Amino acid sequence: MGVFLGLLFAGIAAGLAWGADGERVFVYGSYEDTDGILDANGNLLSGRSNFVDDYTLFGKIEVDLSPTSTLTATGNYTELVSSDRQFEIGALDIDGLQATREVPFPFSYEQPPTNNFLYGSLSYSNSDLLGGNFSLLAYYSESEFLNPGSDIRAARQQTGPFPAAWPGLWQTGAVTEEYGLRTEYTREFGDKFTLTVGGDYNFADSVSLLPISSEADFDTTGFFDAVRQDIQRPPFTLESIGLFAQGSLELTDRLTLNGGVRWDQVSYEIIGPYDIAFFFFQPPGERPGGSGSADDFSFNGGLFMTFQTM
Repeated sequence: MGVFLGLLFAGIAAGLAWGADGERVFVYGSYEDTDGILDANGNLLSGRSNFVDDYTLFGKIEVDLSPTSTLTATGNYTELVSSDRQFEIGALDIDGLQATREVPFPFSYEQPPTNNFLYGSLSYSNSDLLGGNFSLLAYYSESEFLNPGSDIRAARQQTGPFPAAWPGLWQTGAVTEEYGLRTEYTREFGDKFTLTVGGDYNFADSVSLLPISSEADFDTTGFFDAVRQDIQRPPFTLESIGLFAQGSLELTDRLTLNGGVRWDQVSYEIIGPYDIAFFFFQPPGERPGGSGSADDFSFNGGLFMTFQTM
């Protein structure tokens, strides 16, 4: 068993590794507190996530089921959270627009800027299944992020590019969930030919968040209160499935012929009806959903030649 403890630039990290009787375990965790992002002259940058707490936890377990097969489970969670003190003065600006204005207080949030990521997988591998190498992977991931607030009221009052009906104070974010499978089998036939076949499946759904804040509260306290929850783009799902085969034939000691084929099918659904506050300069209002799909084959092939130098 092994244990380690380390100091980061502004945090701490620790881990544990253990293995015995065909089992191996590894666990790692870290915490880091970033108290500021500075420019080249050492000045604190305003309008940025200057104060961030970063948490990470990772784990991996491997179990040998037989001399040729292994079961592996992994998990990872990462979270970045900005505290209420992350801003000095200055609302966020948008490149090319005169939308920045100074405020006499730090910003704070009902929904603080954050970025969370969760991932887990379970895999099985066998190096001698019916004379070949087999692998199967199942995975799941979930992510959520929310950006710092934006104040576009100055730009909204101009001739363009933002319509007057757009909210002046808002944050953008998204929640995405994804899961899938992947399998692959490789076998050699004689000394000259190797064949790999497999497939994969993936499903994902996502929605873009848009918390909108009160202008009166912000002007007096610097507080993004997120009094209204809208969406920036419609919720949607994306599903894909693929099958493939890849072969390699050794023609001579120096020349190998490679070739393969893959079939993919992709389908999507925009979940509706939905109502958006603003989206690519289109007026607000309810819109219907929709769906579609497509599939196709792709091919590859080539000759691989090796050279020996004297």
